[in-house]
Amino acid sequence: MQKVLWVVDYASLNQFYHTALGIGATRVAIRTTNDVSGAIDRFKGSGIEVYAWRYPQPNSTSVTKHSNAAVHLLQNGLDGYYADIEGEAGSNWNVSGLAELAKEFCQPIKPKASRSV
Repeated sequence: MQKVLWVVDYASLNQFYHTALGIGATRVAIRTTNDVSGAIDRFKGSGIEVYAWRYPQPNSTSVTKHSNAAVHLLQNGLDGYYADIEGEAGSNWNVSGLAELAKEFCQPIKPKASRSV
């Protein structure tokens, strides 16, 4: 079983790293607004898996931006990616007619991810 420490925004990578170590985390999930690239080697050097997460807005521009960012991170050592799909105003994916947009988001990411969660 994984023990995941999930963060929206950390004030300091060093502080977040030591918190993860202190609680015995086996995986961290870092929102892509943080320096995920800088965290990858640090955490993986201690045997902690690094996942990123983000919720794209339901439009093609946002989907392309966030899927490209996920692919870049996966190609550079990221262990996995959580698509944190929202259902609230302004980012509502809980409506009909978005299947093709969801595929547009997932298709570039899936081949780069080594395994499913």
